[in-house]
Amino acid sequence: MGKEAENFFKHLLSTEGSIFFESILNVIPNLVTASDKTMLNRIPSLEERKERVFQMSPDSTPGPDGYEGSFYQSCWEIIQEDLVPAVQFFFREGSVPKSINETWIAFIPKVFHPTSFHHFRPISLCYFLYKKRS
Repeated sequence: MGKEAENFFKHLLSTEGSIFFESILNVIPNLVTASDKTMLNRIPSLEERKERVFQMSPDSTPGPDGYEGSFYQSCWEIIQEDLVPAVQFFFREGSVPKSINETWIAFIPKVFHPTSFHHFRPISLCYFLYKKRS
């Protein structure tokens, strides 16, 4: 079943058979300014990371590690020493360790007695560290 799901979504999300016209990008206005780029590339401070962690739901769905938002919030004073450097590493190096980027996919049926993967809604479960504030 796992292989079938993989094949279905590979085909669904592939670019095979699609046409990309580079010239189409010329009609899309560039709305990101130089100061926006500077702000987006700036390494977040300890205060900014703490603010983001506490803005997220403490009841967020746990990722593969089993930890939800309440863990990060209640243990902030202990984990900040590891969490903040991990976030800063991403901004400096431009990559995230594969294990942090790991996401589980759960298939929620959209109909009774599904017979095709079209009948499922995929839901991703990722680590709290990797989630954005909603």
